[in-house]
Amino acid sequence: MVVRPLSSPTLRVTPANRPAPVQVVPRKPATSWDQPIAPRPQDISAVIARLHTIRDELAKKQDVRVVWATTYLLQTENTLKALQGPNDYENPEFIRQLSTRFAQYFFDAYDAYERGDMAHVSEPWKRVFDLAKDKNELTMETLLLSIDVHINYDLPRALADINAQPGANQRDFERYNQLFQDGMTAAKDKIITSYSRKLGPINLLSLGDKLLFWLDTPLAIKWIGFIRGRAWDRAMALEQGDQTTFPAMRKNTLGYIQNVEFVSRNPIHRFLARERVF
Repeated sequence: MVVRPLSSPTLRVTPANRPAPVQVVPRKPATSWDQPIAPRPQDISAVIARLHTIRDELAKKQDVRVVWATTYLLQTENTLKALQGPNDYENPEFIRQLSTRFAQYFFDAYDAYERGDMAHVSEPWKRVFDLAKDKNELTMETLLLSIDVHINYDLPRALADINAQPGANQRDFERYNQLFQDGMTAAKDKIITSYSRKLGPINLLSLGDKLLFWLDTPLAIKWIGFIRGRAWDRAMALEQGDQTTFPAMRKNTLGYIQNVEFVSRNPIHRFLARERVF
């Protein structure tokens, strides 16, 4: 910055009072936070194919994580349909890139966990996967925890990886939020018809899950909209090189998981989790 002498004869710029140069921090280019374990999907169709495989694997084992995989699969299929038809996105390629990079964070954690390679499983995902084995845990809690980790912990990094920018990218991101929230309502019906005793081949839903479905779904949808908006703000901070954002993301995500772990120890909660009534 060039500093010109002031016109006033009573004030002179000297080395002692010269203003410090303005430090402009350049926008940090997108970087990879993790080394991918599996090849990254090339397009959304590849993400859908992989989610189909994971869902089928989990369904065969009657693993409660199948509810999360099913929800994620339905959301991704909705995304592809929206991009293939008439849409209001200013830059559809941004949504495609974000969808594939975002999914890879889950795929990496899932693959490493299934292999027993815990060194390559982030702590939030490991805690969620471990909780899914607990018979005192509600299936819906596993679903909500998975959503929380993927949005709170993975989404800001995925946005930063593809160097998301304010303007058209942000407007498209906000448009997608509505699609995501609408899809959650449809996913609820699909889960009930697929994983309850009376309607589906696998009985994974308990009395507590039924209560959460009908009482908590509207709140959960609003909550998801809130944390997706926060994910964008955190991504911008990551791109600017802020050193406090990533630790805060991790602390926030683990704190939510810890709260669920605490509640699951309650005897009433255990009864609601074990009682299969529908």
